[in-house]
Amino acid sequence: HLELKNSREQLEKQNEELIQAAELREDVERITRHDLKTPLDTICGFPEIIAMEGNLTPDQLENLQLIEDAGYRMLNMINLSLDLFKMERGLYQFSPQPVNIIKIILKLFRENENLITIKNLTTTLLMEGRQPTPEEQFLVAGEELLCYSLLANLIKNALEACPEHSTLSVWLNYKNERAIIQIHNLGCVPTEMQDRFFDKYATAGKSMGTGLGTYSARLITQTQKGQISFTSSEPEGTSLFVELEKAP
Repeated sequence: HLELKNSREQLEKQNEELIQAAELREDVERITRHDLKTPLDTICGFPEIIAMEGNLTPDQLENLQLIEDAGYRMLNMINLSLDLFKMERGLYQFSPQPVNIIKIILKLFRENENLITIKNLTTTLLMEGRQPTPEEQFLVAGEELLCYSLLANLIKNALEACPEHSTLSVWLNYKNERAIIQIHNLGCVPTEMQDRFFDKYATAGKSMGTGLGTYSARLITQTQKGQISFTSSEPEGTSLFVELEKAP
């Protein structure tokens, strides 16, 4: 009985230490997010101030806009990190609004232009089997930042997996009251990765990979009352399927 009591006390102590370590990590992450926001506010604000001074070429104005967009994107990602923490614990309050997926996809194609150029890739976007006009909309019931983060992860991963001189295709279709987003590339997910493709920290073949991209994509999809899946084989390549609710 004494040995059992000592074992129980030791387990309780270890459990308490783990809880304290988790709380410390959360505190550090909150402080880090707060400290990062201050310089980012400056980065986001300066391009507008510089642009107001005038005497800039169209290319310079475009570059300033890219800097401002990147700053706000990073600021949003910092805010999202706290939201992901809430999602993991089932505490996130989902507030769906109509989100235009076409606008997000085209924006992501532009943001990844360097990678697309380096690998000599082409990109295609089809809605209901045809190329949409820039004014058309493919609306889902979601949150703008969540949809952007979800698709940013999946498209960046797909572009990195694309063989050179190949095509990344995105197909958008409605099915009943659901919106289906399919992202296809000719790369193949390694066999040993396929069973844990959406697992946390699962990664293969990427020196800077964290294994959080597809994990957060699944978390964000499920938070938005959706489903995510994939197929992958050597001859067919890889297709990711994101199914979200169609906006009313």
